[in-house]
Amino acid sequence: MADAAKKDQVLLEFFDSLLVMEDVSSDEHFSLEGGALLPVLKDVSLSVRKGERWAVYSPSPFSVKLLLEIASNLKPAPSGRCSWLQQNPPAKHQLPRGIFYIDNASTLYENMTTLEMVMFATAKQYRDAAAQQNEIFEALISMGLGHLSLTPVSLLNDQEKALVQMMIATYSNKPLIMVNLPEYTFEDPLLEVFTSLSDLIGRQNKALVFGTSDGLLVEKAASHITCLIEGSLAFRGSVEALRLQHDRTLLAIEDEEVESCKEKLVALFPMLRYEIDGDRLLVSEEEKGSTDPYAIRGMMTRAGILPRQVTINRKTAQKALESLGEGHDPL
Repeated sequence: MADAAKKDQVLLEFFDSLLVMEDVSSDEHFSLEGGALLPVLKDVSLSVRKGERWAVYSPSPFSVKLLLEIASNLKPAPSGRCSWLQQNPPAKHQLPRGIFYIDNASTLYENMTTLEMVMFATAKQYRDAAAQQNEIFEALISMGLGHLSLTPVSLLNDQEKALVQMMIATYSNKPLIMVNLPEYTFEDPLLEVFTSLSDLIGRQNKALVFGTSDGLLVEKAASHITCLIEGSLAFRGSVEALRLQHDRTLLAIEDEEVESCKEKLVALFPMLRYEIDGDRLLVSEEEKGSTDPYAIRGMMTRAGILPRQVTINRKTAQKALESLGEGHDPL
């Protein structure tokens, strides 16, 4: 019975995995000072399952873009292996049939409005055009795109066009949506639209993989993250694990006499790290540890160190990614 259960679990894990990449490296290299060469990708592995929303993050958009092109079979992997759910190996440079791929080569018709474009792309799913229009219009509103419904595609900016394509992808039968636009930054209100679409894709039990160099987008829209630093895997796992393991900031202190406050704290806690930013002092651990920020605040009070404001840090993906990237220059 135990062997049968184990076999069932292996099969379940296999059929839940939409994309598996193992030890992928590239022939492309970054040229460093002094003539040294650094691989754009080196031994990168990734497994994407239904319901997951993966950010592929790097300070270098080129590394991300190349990895997602390989993941979509648009470029070959010189070493390593890629496989896709229930998909025989596709022909060279052929998109696997289970992937809805979005990049800056827009597939939208410029002469249509946003509403018309989504209706056109989903026409085969409806018999009643009036019902289709009402449903899609309501969906656009719920996703935060209602204000663009009657705007011609030709007047949309690049980020808005990407979001319209993501909206269309939610109506497709493709289980894996790949957004290969790491050079794009999404600011509010478009950041919230991206987040809403990401949540919808997860609820549909599809998977989303998007490339980015923006820690805030990771924070808002991803359940999991692959972080590449200088072409190599620096972290892979849930965004929550990233926050807990790599955001080492404990306290943010605000005071007019921030230098004096720092000197007093260094005497009390010499093992911690201190960074001054204007009238703010950030206190963090050098390495991942178990330092209790509430205990530090209590000891400060007992020692008579009473700055204007002391805030316990809320761990974020942004700070964690900054910590991972310390000591490395963007390529």
